[in-house]
Amino acid sequence: MKREESDIRRVFTGSLMLALASICIATLTVAAIVHSIGQHRETETARLQAIVELKTRQIADWLNERRGDASFLNSSRLLAGHYRQWHERGDSSGRDQLLARLEQFRATKGYERVLVVDQLEGSWDSGVGKIDIDPVLRATALATNGKPGTPVHFRDSGGRLLLGFFTRFSALGDHPGPVIVLSVDPASYLSPLLKTWPVPSSTAETLLFRRDGDQVLFLNELRHSADSAGKLRVPVATQRLLGAQVLRGEVEQGRLIVGADYRGVDTLGVARTVTGTDWFLVAKLDRAEFFAEAWRESLWIAFAGLLIVFMTVSAAMVLRQRQRLEQDRNDRAAQAEKLRALELLDALADSSEDSMFVKDAEGRYLLFNRAACEMVGKTQQEVLGRDDTALFPADEAAWLMAVDTQIRIENRTRSDEETLTTGRGITTVLASKGPLHDAAGRVIGTFGIARDITERKQTERVLEETLARTQLLLDSAMDAVICMDNQGRVLIWNARAAEMFGYSEEQALGRTIADLIVPPELRERHTSGMARFMETGRPQIIGTRVEVPAMRADGSRFPIELTIGSLWDKGNSLFSAYVRDITDRKRTEETLRKLSLAVEQSPESIVISNVGAVIEY
Repeated sequence: MKREESDIRRVFTGSLMLALASICIATLTVAAIVHSIGQHRETETARLQAIVELKTRQIADWLNERRGDASFLNSSRLLAGHYRQWHERGDSSGRDQLLARLEQFRATKGYERVLVVDQLEGSWDSGVGKIDIDPVLRATALATNGKPGTPVHFRDSGGRLLLGFFTRFSALGDHPGPVIVLSVDPASYLSPLLKTWPVPSSTAETLLFRRDGDQVLFLNELRHSADSAGKLRVPVATQRLLGAQVLRGEVEQGRLIVGADYRGVDTLGVARTVTGTDWFLVAKLDRAEFFAEAWRESLWIAFAGLLIVFMTVSAAMVLRQRQRLEQDRNDRAAQAEKLRALELLDALADSSEDSMFVKDAEGRYLLFNRAACEMVGKTQQEVLGRDDTALFPADEAAWLMAVDTQIRIENRTRSDEETLTTGRGITTVLASKGPLHDAAGRVIGTFGIARDITERKQTERVLEETLARTQLLLDSAMDAVICMDNQGRVLIWNARAAEMFGYSEEQALGRTIADLIVPPELRERHTSGMARFMETGRPQIIGTRVEVPAMRADGSRFPIELTIGSLWDKGNSLFSAYVRDITDRKRTEETLRKLSLAVEQSPESIVISNVGAVIEY
C-alpha cells in the first residue's frame, strides 16, 4: 500500500513537474514567437522607411531640377525680349524666335512638350505652333503666380498622362506675361523610379498620391490596377485606406501604418511627404508577405517548443541543453536577420547613381556606395573607417567636417552646392545632408546624398562667359554696331549706338532702323530700297561704305559713314550696320575747302612749303 502511495505520489509529482515544465516551455515558446514577430516587424519597417526615404529624396531632387529649368526660363531676358517683340509690336518673327528657342531648350533638356499659354495670344506648342489645349490646363496655367511650384498632372490629346511645370514671364503693363508649361512624360524617370523595388517581392508597391477635394487621387500606375495614374480616386473618408489615413492626419509620417490598400487588401506601409509638393509617397507590403517570414519562424519556434517538451519527459538535463541550444539558435537568427538588413541597405545604396555615404559622430565613414567610390577614385576598403582628410585636400576636408559638425549640432537637413577635388578633377555636386539618429532619437552621425552637376555648371558658366564677352566686345566698339532682320527691325544695339543716336537699347530693340535714324524726307527711299532687296534677295550696298545723313532722338541731324554687312542665322538673312559719326571730319573738310578757295582767290602770292622748305603750293 505504501509502495502504491509512493508510486502515486511520484507519478503525481512527476506529472506536476511535467505540467509545470510544459507550462513554462509553452510560455517561453509563445514569448519567443512574439519576440520573433516583433523583431521581424521592426526589420521590415526599417526596410520600408529606408525605401520611402530614398525615393522621396530622389523625386524631390528630380523636381528641383525641373523647377530650376523653369526658373531659368523665367529669368531669361532673351526669351522675354522675343515675347515683347511679338506682343507689343505684333511681330510674328519674335513669336517664331521665342518658339524656336523653347523648342531647342525642350530638345536639350528632354521635355515632352513646351507650351506657351497667353491670355490674349492663345496657346502655342514650341514644336507645332498654335494649338488648342484642355480648358482646365489653360485655366490652371493662367492662374499660376509665376514662381515654379508643384507640378500639375494633365492628359494630352492622346490621353497620355503628363506632368506640367509652370512659370510666368514678367507682366507687360496691364497685361500679365505668358505662362511657359514644361511637360514631362512620367515614364521617362518618375514611373520607373516608383516601379523599382530593391528586393524581389510579389506584393511590394510604391504609391504616389495627393488630396483632390474629398478624394485620394493616385498619380502613378499601380501594380494591381491598370491605367490608374491620374484616374483612380478613392474617398478620403475610406476608413482603413493607407492614403486616406495619411491625408486625414491620423498617422505619423515615417512610422508604420496598418490598414488596407486600394484593393481592400490588408497592408502595412510607411508614408512620407515629397518635399516642395502636396504629394505623398507610401511604400507598402501586403500583410501576408510582411509577416510571412515571421510566421515561418514562429512555426519553427513552436516545433522547437514541442521538441523541448518531448525532451523534458526524457531528462531535465536534456531540457536545459535544448533550451540553451534554442536560445543560441534564436540569437543566430537575429544576427542573420540584422546582417540581411545591412546587406539590403548596402545593395540599395550601390544601386543608386548618386553618391551616398554615412559617417559616425567622429566623421569616419561607415557607408560609402559605388557611385561615391567612382567619384573620389578610391575603393571602399580605402575609405571605410577613415574621415574626409583621406579623400580631399586639407582645406576642403576641414570645411566638410565643419559642415558635418554644424548639422549634428543643429540637428537639421541642408542642401548645398559643393566644389571638391576628386578623382575626376574639380567636381561640383549638389549635396543633401542630414543628421543620423539612433533608436532613441540621439544624433549619432550624418548621412548624405550627392549628385555630380559639374557638366551642368560648366555649360552654364561657358554660356554666361560667351554672352558677357560678346556684349563686352559690342559695347567696347568705337563705332555704333546695329544688327537688323530683313525687315529692318533692330536686334542688337550696342552702347555706342545708344550714345550716338540717343536711344537706349530697350527703346531701340524691335523698332525699324528707318524709324530710329533715317530723316523723314529719306524714309521713302530707304523703304523702297528694302523692298528691292526683298525682290532681289541682296541689297546693292552690302560691304560698301556710304556717307548719309542721320537723325538723333532729339531730331538733330548729323553726317555718318555707314557700312552694311550680311549675316545668315538658321536660313534667315540678317544685316549688320557699322556706323561712324563723321561730323568732325566733315567740319575739317569744309574748313579746308574754304581755305583752299580763299587761297585761290587771293591777289597776293602765297607759297606753302613743308618743314624741309620744299614748296608744295
